[in-house]
This record gives sequence, structure tokens and C-alpha cells, in this order.
Amino acid sequence: MKSNKKFWLLCAVLIAVISLVILSLSALYTAAKAIRTSKETRVTDETKKTEDTQKILSYTVREYRGRIGVFSESGDLLEIIDTPIIALPQSDRDKLSLGITVRDESELSSFREDYS
Repeated sequence: MKSNKKFWLLCAVLIAVISLVILSLSALYTAAKAIRTSKETRVTDETKKTEDTQKILSYTVREYRGRIGVFSESGDLLEIIDTPIIALPQSDRDKLSLGITVRDESELSSFREDYS
């Protein structure tokens, strides 16, 4: 009778150990999958930013509905800088009516700071 109890106790312990191993492996797999997904997302985001930057080589800044509009090379409106054109000096208004070419994001950033 005692050996029967030992057998069932041993079975219960083995089942508990196997369950713990399975849970541990499952947690490790989930963590590894999350890390892999995170890296893939980060690479995708960095690639997209690089592609977006490469697509737009320059911007055109010009008057748009009484404000300053930032346009892509293809003429798509990307942004409106909420500065009334009427508040600017005449020389700036003249330049904006013709359109100002801005070479890159850095130059555009400086332009925003100057006119915001």
C-alpha cells in the first residue's frame, strides 16, 4: 500500500515539474517573439523614415490661403505654418508669393522656427 502511495506521489511531482517546464518554455517563447517583433517594427519604422526622407529631396514654401504652406516637390500640401502672411514684411511676402525652395528637413526646421 505504501509503495502505491509513493508511486502516485512521484507521478504528481513529475506532472508538476513538467507543467513548470512547459510554462517556463512558453514564457521564454513569448518573450523572444515580443523582442523579435519589436526589432522588426523598429527596422520597419527606420526604413520608412529613410524612404520618406529620400522621397522628398526639397520643399517649396509659399503663400497658401493667407498663411505659409509647405509643399512637397510634387506639389502636395504637407503643412500649414499658422503665420498670417499680412504680418510679414513686404519683402518676405514677395518671396513667398514666388515660392521659396527649401533643400532639406533641417533647413525647413529653421524656416519653421523663423516664421512661427
